[in-house]
Amino acid sequence: FTVGGDDSVHPSMLSDRKNQASNDADTKRQGEDLNEHTEDENDKSNISASSYDLITGLLKAGDWPEKSYNVNRCTGLEVRKALLLWCRNALYVVDGFEQTDGEGLKGKINRLKKATTSYQVNIRGTSGTGGITREKNKGKEKSSNESSDEEITYQHRSQRIAFSDLYSVYRRRYQLQQNALEFYDVHRNGTLLAFSTHTEREEVLSKVLSSPLPSSIFSSSILGGSTSINYKKFMNNLRAKITSQWVQGKMTNFDFIMHMNSFAGRTYNDLTQYPVFPWVLADYESEELDLNDPSIYRDLSKPMGAQNENRAVQFRDRFEALEQSYEMGDGPPPFHYGTHYSCAAYVLYYLMRLEPFSRLALSLQGGKFD
Repeated sequence: FTVGGDDSVHPSMLSDRKNQASNDADTKRQGEDLNEHTEDENDKSNISASSYDLITGLLKAGDWPEKSYNVNRCTGLEVRKALLLWCRNALYVVDGFEQTDGEGLKGKINRLKKATTSYQVNIRGTSGTGGITREKNKGKEKSSNESSDEEITYQHRSQRIAFSDLYSVYRRRYQLQQNALEFYDVHRNGTLLAFSTHTEREEVLSKVLSSPLPSSIFSSSILGGSTSINYKKFMNNLRAKITSQWVQGKMTNFDFIMHMNSFAGRTYNDLTQYPVFPWVLADYESEELDLNDPSIYRDLSKPMGAQNENRAVQFRDRFEALEQSYEMGDGPPPFHYGTHYSCAAYVLYYLMRLEPFSRLALSLQGGKFD
């Protein structure tokens, strides 16, 4: 209100201005408190944020790891460190990560550099005449290789194995230890994983067998509605069933022997335990064979070194001689056979012309085709 030309303020408006100023101050303080609170919350979330953020982008929407295990993914002679992530509906195998400094989901996730091989296989020469060409690394090639290696220093392969697509899982040995599992999906793709301990292997196997597996050999329809699975008993029954099918002519020899290899722990994913096909005949001299004569077949209850009595005596004598030397403190522990019928070198020798065995042969033999 303006009276007599003097600027004056009505008492009620003065009170309103005081209240407004007070409210503005309170609002400002509340805003500052809210900002401080938000910053505190962000700091807390950053501190408590799981390092699994590194790998969540590799997971399918809706999947979240409930537990993780450090494993080695084995393919031929190549071994990659990886994380096995246990989710509600699937397993994930993510190469190039390792969990340290903690257990469960509280551990720290580290990225691992990708190990690369320096061996390159060129089956055909530049002239087109065939053969293997070996070129020396030049300065430009070296610099280009180094730059490409830097670009792929980190490489993370993520494989999802849904429980609905899991066909079977088998116990496996790795480096003579009972600490591995091999998973097969419905397309018969195998994944061999070696765990840190036998206990972890059994823990994962137990959890898998307790999960719904509608497409697997363990499905409840096959087990007659049973929900608990005794792995050893189930495999014994499965082996007896397969043997019966083979005896009745419902299965080929190849399929039967491959099943026997699998039951024995052999797999394509480990060249030191590659599938084998045994010699089944004892007569390699006759021009004609009577397949109904039992004498022409090898005695499968004995190893190859004991098929012939003369050879069996030689191996026994060797063992006894080595045993005496070992007891006297000289020489290695006694053994019958100094070589094995199946090892990585033999497998690569026969498969050398086929990748990836060509590259693996070079890696095994120090860069040369031995």
